[in-house]
Amino acid sequence: MGEVISITDKMRDLQEYNNLLLEHLNLKAEYELLNLKPMKNQFFYTRKEKINQVDHTNNTETPTFVLRKDSFNINHVVRSIEMHDGSVLVLLDDIHERTTETPNINTKNNKVSGTTRKRDTYQSEIYLSPEDGERFYKVTATDYLEGAVIHRESAMERAIEVMAHDGDTKTIGT
Repeated sequence: MGEVISITDKMRDLQEYNNLLLEHLNLKAEYELLNLKPMKNQFFYTRKEKINQVDHTNNTETPTFVLRKDSFNINHVVRSIEMHDGSVLVLLDDIHERTTETPNINTKNNKVSGTTRKRDTYQSEIYLSPEDGERFYKVTATDYLEGAVIHRESAMERAIEVMAHDGDTKTIGT
């Protein structure tokens, strides 16, 4: 059956929205005091970077993770995709080329006879954590909070209508 949304859930969503709004207003006041103009098109997120630390005593590598702050321009987002684990993949419209040079090796004498330049085309793919993904949706969708509540409520109303019509014996469908 459909998801039941309680008043507590709605209040929590509204409180979270209010907290984001207050945070925004506080930042705006700080910018005004410093005479700075905020970059309204940048979305800042936390990226986890893997770094291998080498233990020279026994020549082993231990992977460790460092958190980095990154950003991207929201105006260049083509699409966002929610993954199965709750993370969000963001695709940007920044198609660019990278050139790599590889040596041409003569297999008969194992000597380098020149280089080949290869050009590959890439598009940025940014993976956001579930927390950053939720913030991304809130920042980019102006009616996110209202839309989410409306969609859940309308889904519940639809489920109730179907159950009443079908006598609560069939699977609820779309």
